[in-house]
This record gives sequence, structure tokens and C-alpha cells, in this order.
Amino acid sequence: MRDAANRKNLDTMPSSSRIPTLTVLALAAAPLLGACGERGTRGVAEPATSAAVGDTQAEQPVSVDPRDADIPDVCTGGPARLQVKGGGGSYDSKLGEGMKGSFEVSSLGKADLDADGVEEILALVLCQPGGSGTHDAVWAFHSVGGRLEQAGRIDGGDRANGGLARAELQGNKIAIERNAGGEAACCADKTVNEVWGYTKAGFVKEKSEPGASSAPSPAQTLAADLLKGRQQLGWSAAKNQIAYAVTIEEEGTGTVAWNVGFLDLKTDKEVELVEVCQAAGSPRCSEAALAAQAPDLVKRLDGFVAVAGTEARPGEATKIAGTDLTLTQEKANVSIAKGAGKKARLGKLKEEANHKPEITRVWYLPEAKAVVVRVLMNPGKKFGELNVFEQTRAFALPAGL
Repeated sequence: MRDAANRKNLDTMPSSSRIPTLTVLALAAAPLLGACGERGTRGVAEPATSAAVGDTQAEQPVSVDPRDADIPDVCTGGPARLQVKGGGGSYDSKLGEGMKGSFEVSSLGKADLDADGVEEILALVLCQPGGSGTHDAVWAFHSVGGRLEQAGRIDGGDRANGGLARAELQGNKIAIERNAGGEAACCADKTVNEVWGYTKAGFVKEKSEPGASSAPSPAQTLAADLLKGRQQLGWSAAKNQIAYAVTIEEEGTGTVAWNVGFLDLKTDKEVELVEVCQAAGSPRCSEAALAAQAPDLVKRLDGFVAVAGTEARPGEATKIAGTDLTLTQEKANVSIAKGAGKKARLGKLKEEANHKPEITRVWYLPEAKAVVVRVLMNPGKKFGELNVFEQTRAFALPAGL
């Protein structure tokens, strides 16, 4: 990494809870619904009883707002119930002993969808079990004795892979826009439009047809790669900046942290560091958290394009793909030559105590007249005491190259 901020040790940061690509539209007259499972037990809300003689307090009404209610465990299907407060909460995940998952509940209002005199209370629930996946669904509930019980659902999916991009009540039908493919941590590239009805038998899908299809933008593709810590490089001619992943690796563990850096090509100085994952396996590094960061990073990467790189091997000259340029590293010194011509000095790699700099990848930016190198800072035999981390350096090409 390029500075101490990149190497601070792995503080777990709170997970971001909302998946930004999800949009829910609900009309004031009625909410959205959803379901693909069987219909649950139906019931009518029972009014609160008045205080009996001698009672000191009348029975308090039970909330039927799903954002602050006791609801069935729709995340694991277990017998326990979820206690929703302020639109969210936690539950015991099935991914591992002691692991906690989180959930979010958005109220979609209520409506008598099948005109039988009983209102359906509708909510969108997003479950995040704590691993790499998430799942959403639109649920219909009935108020039974002041408690919400399942009355059906429209099943969703995992963000780009089946997740619900939009749900809207249209008359007595439910219109769903479902994501149907793409980079799960970032962006769907196609959708399916569905229409659902609600009957005494439950929710029924009545129509399905292909929706909009669009290839992800260069910024979306680049953001998806960088959010995963992939060795990708983006370049903006307008800003004269590059964007790249910055990683930390531990022995026996692999990559344990990664961020996204922005470097000014003219000054070879980092101008911004976007913290992505400071402790692999933490909620901050979950697929849901990465997806939540995608929209902001896509905006920051507007105008950047991905640049193909050439793999370099420590101790060997590197022929840069698509060019007649050859880059050579000798200890911390870097030089470049065109064809069979004489080597020209590019510059010197930054050195750090107990770490040996090794160039692992090279990018050539002809319009910027620059070469960018990814440098692995290898602790060698001290691996175990020290982390492996990376630097990204930019060198201006000498005149004539």
C-alpha cells in the first residue's frame, strides 16, 4: 500500500445495510406485494380488549407496521421470530455457530388484494446471513391476534442474480422488475418484468417477459473488479489519474484487506484512498457491503477506462504487451528500452525496511506518456511477522519513447 493509512491493521467496520440498486415504489392507495410460496394462515386483526374492573392498565395495541413488529423468521424459516426495530435487526445465521445475520424490512403498505375483506400487510425483506450472499423477497402478512403471520411471498434473489430491482402495485396486480444476470457485487445487465396476482391459493405469476438489457458501463465494470481487490487498473485522461486496488496479504490467510487508490500521474502521488475491506470475513467485506459501496465508486470512476496490463516476473526483463518496450528492474532501479536500443532510466522504487520491492505487473499508457507498475513489497523470510502489501508507481516516459 502507498501509505500508513493503507496498512492500519484490519479494523472491522460496521456493515452497510442497504443495497443501493434496490428501488421500491409503492402507491399511496396500496403497497407492493410479493410471494412465491404457499399462502399462510389467514386471520383478522383482533381489537384490543378494554380494561376489566380492577385492571390497572388496558391491553396496549400491538404494532402491525412490519418495520417495528414481531414477524416470523422469514430469513431462515426457523421457529424463532424476528424482532424488527426501526426497519431492521439481527438473527442467528445458519452459516456458522455464533454467527449473526442482519435483515432490513421496508414497509410497502397494506391493501385488500383479493377483495375478501382482509387486508394484506406488505413488506420487502432483505436477509444478509453474514457470508457472501444476500436474499430479498416481498412478503404479505396478515395480522392475527395482533401478530403478523405469513400470507405469501414473491421470492427475490441475490442482487444482480434474481434480486428485486423494482416492485409496484398496479391496480390489483403486482409489477416486479427482477435482475436477471450480471456482476453480483455491482450491477445487473438485464432484467425480467413480471406481473403477479393474489388469490385464495396465494401469489400467482401471471406474466413474465424480458426487460431492459444493457451492458455495464466501463465505470461499473471497473468498480466491480476493484471492489473485489482484483489487479485491475483504470485511467482517466480528463483527470490524469489512475485507479487501482491496494491489497494486504497475510501468511496462511491470503488477502485480508483491500482498498481502492487514486494516483495523480503527473505527481506520482496518491490523491485519494477509498477504504473497502479492512478485515476479510467481517460484515464490512461481505458481498452486501461491497454492493452497497458500488454506486459511489461508480460515480467516482466516471470517465475511467480499464487498461490491460502485462505480467512481470521478479528478476526478469518484461516485454510490455502490444509495444516494443522492455522494462527492467535492478534492485530498486527501474529502466526501459525501445527495441534493441539503450536502456533509459525511469526512476527508483520506494523502499521500506524488511521488504523487498518486486514489480509484478506493468501498464503502458501511451496517451499519458507514462508507465505504471504494481510493486509487491515482499518481506521474504520475515513473512509471518510482516504483511505483504503493494505499491503502485507511475513513471513518465523519457523523451523519444
